[in-house]
Amino acid sequence: QEQATSFTPPSGMAGLYVIRPWHLGGAAINWEVRLDYQGFGSLETSSYLYSAILPGKHFLRMGQGDTGVNTFIAKAGENYHFSSKISILGPVFYQISEADGQKYVRKFKQSGATTYKPPFNP
Repeated sequence: QEQATSFTPPSGMAGLYVIRPWHLGGAAINWEVRLDYQGFGSLETSSYLYSAILPGKHFLRMGQGDTGVNTFIAKAGENYHFSSKISILGPVFYQISEADGQKYVRKFKQSGATTYKPPFNP
């Protein structure tokens, strides 16, 4: 959690925050988040996931389906904050500002269910 709340990614990496504000829809279910076709972690309401990630193109989505896929290009030294919401198609992510993301991170708890392990960074 210390790395997440410092808002400073490790050298040569970017920081990724995936935030789930409380919402009545789906509140009783943990949401499974995927990054680049692998598990990223499980989000409960009023929590967030954090990991350092390699720079480059990434795909963020909920579960196994093709709905709500968000593509972004990460740059070393920068943080990326995505929040989630319920849509007609199910949960989706949208990018939010760093200031808004930091407010959520300071207010919410870090999910202990981050499963993502970044690939080796030479």
